[in-house]
Amino acid sequence: MKLWQATIGASPRLEGWVGRGSSEVHVARLPRPAWPIVAGAVARASVERGKPVLVLVQNPERFADELRMWLAGNPKTYVFAEVGVSFLDRPPAFDEAVNRRLEALTSLANAHDEPIVVVSSRRAATRQTISRDDLVRSTVVLKPGQGPDPVTVAGRLVELGYTREALVEQRGQFSLRGGILDVFGSAEDAPVRAEWSGDVVDTLRLFDPENQRSVMAIEEAVIRTGRELLIGPERGGAAVERLRKTVSLRELRGDVRSEWEDELGRLAEGAAFAGVEFYAAYLDPSRASLFDHLPEGTVVLDFEPGRQLAEARTVLDETAMLVAAESGGGELPREFTLPTVHRLEELGERPRLVLTAGEGAPDALDLGWFEGEPLVGQSRALAGFAGRGEGADVVFATEQAERLRALLDEAGVKRALQEIDLDLDLDLETAIHHASVDLVAGCAQPAIGFHLATDAELFGRVRRPSRGSRAARTRAEDLTREFTLDFAPDELVVHVDHGVARFKGMRLIESDGAHREYLELEYAEGDRLFVPVENLDRVQKYLGGAEGTPALHRLGTSDWTRARGRARKVVQDVAEDLLKIYSMREARPGIAFAPDTAWQQELESSFPYEETPAQVAALAEIKADMESDRPMDRLLCGDVGFGKTELALRAAFKAAMSGKQVAVLAPTTVLAQQHFHVFSGRLKNFPVVVEMLSRFVDDEA
Repeated sequence: MKLWQATIGASPRLEGWVGRGSSEVHVARLPRPAWPIVAGAVARASVERGKPVLVLVQNPERFADELRMWLAGNPKTYVFAEVGVSFLDRPPAFDEAVNRRLEALTSLANAHDEPIVVVSSRRAATRQTISRDDLVRSTVVLKPGQGPDPVTVAGRLVELGYTREALVEQRGQFSLRGGILDVFGSAEDAPVRAEWSGDVVDTLRLFDPENQRSVMAIEEAVIRTGRELLIGPERGGAAVERLRKTVSLRELRGDVRSEWEDELGRLAEGAAFAGVEFYAAYLDPSRASLFDHLPEGTVVLDFEPGRQLAEARTVLDETAMLVAAESGGGELPREFTLPTVHRLEELGERPRLVLTAGEGAPDALDLGWFEGEPLVGQSRALAGFAGRGEGADVVFATEQAERLRALLDEAGVKRALQEIDLDLDLDLETAIHHASVDLVAGCAQPAIGFHLATDAELFGRVRRPSRGSRAARTRAEDLTREFTLDFAPDELVVHVDHGVARFKGMRLIESDGAHREYLELEYAEGDRLFVPVENLDRVQKYLGGAEGTPALHRLGTSDWTRARGRARKVVQDVAEDLLKIYSMREARPGIAFAPDTAWQQELESSFPYEETPAQVAALAEIKADMESDRPMDRLLCGDVGFGKTELALRAAFKAAMSGKQVAVLAPTTVLAQQHFHVFSGRLKNFPVVVEMLSRFVDDEA
């Protein structure tokens, strides 16, 4: 029996729910490493019955990666992604996360032909998306021998949010020159050139945006919108009319009002511009969400919905707080409607499986899965674990095959490992298998005879840190110690969206009956921002770069945006200077050192250890660089004891054999002394002089 079939069949109640395709069932005590296995098994069973699957889970991108490995492409898995840009910030012209969202919606629209899996979260659903009707209209298909004419296609591209340029060089651009139209699709790797004969397409070719030359002919070009909305003059004019009826710009600051008037003018003309999604609620008042796109009968797998809802509501509450701050500072009109969605539980009567790693509801199912048992440094436990292969399927999932074999030999396990491709189609048998994959952690289901051990259990290495559940604390100091932060209370930090602040510590705040941890940031004029710990990556320590102590930024102003703009300009200037320096350096001929001499070979053969493959490869590349007349730019990386000094010594000796002097720079006097002894010992039998210069050597030497 295959793994996915055994997973479903192990619970008659779960098997019955999959077969009925209705009602709601709860699963509890399901360890996190087993989530993608159970989700994949339910998805495989549902898709075989012609039903698409929606998986709602925190960190959907990461979960989708795990799920794809187990599903092995059957069925296809898409991600309705979380967009990292704040609701109050203007998003970039084309965002990769938006492309993934549109791809997922398109797959749901075609799910009646090919049932699929979409992974998302309630946080992702808080952002308005394109409506189902607009999604159908947001595709342009070009084929040789078919229309419409190029002017009509250009008009449709404007509605899809593409901008007209003289030359097409980036995604989201198109150009029209008579009967030739170039367009770079928002989700494509190369632009397309369509040439018309009359009102029908004559040829379609991909072309290189660098040199504008055609590359190859293609049979069809499908161009989709790169934004979650449609624009055009008619829609834009209606949006501006709706906005002006409900919102007044008179209370805005003068400089801000002029920017708004400029954008509303472009919006009324139907033009696409960076940040047009900011007005999505007025372009499409229906405020469509992910849940509006779900076909009837979609199976929903809902992992810990309470945590998801708390995270989504935090995002919406923070947005509301920032809206109030910006409105009070004349940065945002009062009553302006952002493209947020608050309908986060409208799943209808669709079959729903609610899963949690905790205790769950009293009538919740226990599917019999357990976390992997630690085997680090326990030869007897490892032998016992491998011994289960006499009556079950034991799988070691690690990319360190040699190290695994050594551990098994040390534990007295001589049985050969059978190599497999680990996925849900694994035929369960009594065997010990090895799969060369890197998983987060292991798990087991003894009832079906499946035991999985990974690097986490074998070597104690955790591939990706995950934030586990934690009992509520009563003191903020305890919370601060729970996290490994790069900054301490009262130190300056930078929030990527809001600028320089002062970190005041960790705070425990109760929301909807649950305690959650937040970073408290203090801004100018006593403003406070509470950042959930899952958004810790958006806060980093202030590293300086300017004289004196920087001023705290104010929430709800454009000060931080202007500061980032100035910094971006400085970085661009530095980059241009570096390019000039490196281009001048590249144009000048360097020193071409002589090929290896007999002494070079003698030195290398005297090395008392066997070189590693990485050393051999790196040395060959270094020598090739040295023998070329191009200036060498090479960084040699390696851990302590991996043989970097030996390679540096051989390169220095090769230069000396070409009649050059060599300087080896070390960061400390102790390390300089150490290298001096190493070089002196290795080169004592060769005609070179090794000396040391440091503060311990007098001027006469």
